[in-house]
Amino acid sequence: MTDIEYIKAFRDDNQRAITRFYNEYRDGFLYNIGSRYHVRDEDLLSEIFQESVTRLWNNIIRGKLTESNLTSPLAGYLYCIGRYVALEVFRREGIQVKESLEDVEDQDTPSDIKLAIPLWAESEQEKAVRHAVNAMGEPCAPLLLLFYWDKLSWENIAQHLSYKDANSAKTQKYKCIQKLKAQFL
Repeated sequence: MTDIEYIKAFRDDNQRAITRFYNEYRDGFLYNIGSRYHVRDEDLLSEIFQESVTRLWNNIIRGKLTESNLTSPLAGYLYCIGRYVALEVFRREGIQVKESLEDVEDQDTPSDIKLAIPLWAESEQEKAVRHAVNAMGEPCAPLLLLFYWDKLSWENIAQHLSYKDANSAKTQKYKCIQKLKAQFL
């Protein structure tokens, strides 16, 4: 299904399509959030995913997210919600995590991503790149985040994102970098 079809399904309370969305995005979401915050408790990660999907659904029901104002892939939107939900859940549960959103904000942007955008003031550049990568959604956002920010090997990325092999993941990364460059040229 397309992102537009999923938005309509959430708005229409189409349980079959919502279940499909849930199944399609659950494993990647759990892996990404678990890797980002170094958490392996699948029950906790599932709780974060469920809350994130619920917030996404509420944003659609309330008209905050519609077919006409969707500016990034729905998966990227869900992932951004998930990062904030994760930090809320970790705080509520008293769980210390090794990385927070503030830590991510302070990380350097990888050099080949920097080449994709004009030379602005460093803080503006960092914000623009981070926003652009998160907005890319599937398959680019998870791949770039796992490679650059989580520093996973190509073999792990291929396995977690269901690529045939490491070379397939590398090829997709190249395409994603080209797509990112096009956004800034």
